[in-house]
Amino acid sequence: MVIHTELRNVFCLGKNFAAHARELNSQPPSTPLWFNKLPSIFIGDGETIEIPNWLTSRVDCEAEVAIRIDTELHNASPKQCEAAIANYTCANDITARGIQSDDRQAGLPWLRSKNIQSFGAIGSHWADYPGHVAFAELEIIGSLNDEVVQQAKLGEMIFDAAEALCEISRWHRLVCGDVLLLGTPQGVSPIKHGDQLKVCCGTVELRNSVRQA
Repeated sequence: MVIHTELRNVFCLGKNFAAHARELNSQPPSTPLWFNKLPSIFIGDGETIEIPNWLTSRVDCEAEVAIRIDTELHNASPKQCEAAIANYTCANDITARGIQSDDRQAGLPWLRSKNIQSFGAIGSHWADYPGHVAFAELEIIGSLNDEVVQQAKLGEMIFDAAEALCEISRWHRLVCGDVLLLGTPQGVSPIKHGDQLKVCCGTVELRNSVRQA
């Protein structure tokens, strides 16, 4: 399925794989940790991630799976949230890691490090959501220059998609077309000019190149 729509709200889960939390020297969260990426920064499959020349600190790729809902959710139950999930695709949450570290140490939010233009990529082909059990068996694979650097089953997530949507819907009314990135496994890797990125999950994939701009 190809969905040609502008992104609306884009929510993201942080540290949703325990091994990834530990590789960042953090404890796994006890409740879903979520933040936003601005819809306007996203690029699509086959497009180029541009690292600004002024950004000299580390930039990481983070392979993720995104889900899309087709029903309004507000103070919703996990059962309602599960029923609202329509599709899934691949995504890449690009992060200015040095900026993120500086802001974390200063007690500031992650907004800057996550929202540089083109620092988010999302697939244009969406697969039908197969339900919780089958979805948990799917494997996300992130590759850098044809080398697998991230690999995990979605069942390894700390919070599944419905649990995360349930929590977010307590704070924000979710509507048809809203998207949630489910978090990244261990193995986030620095990227540079000329790199080729690929994310695969089930029947969908996402490819992007990297350019210093």
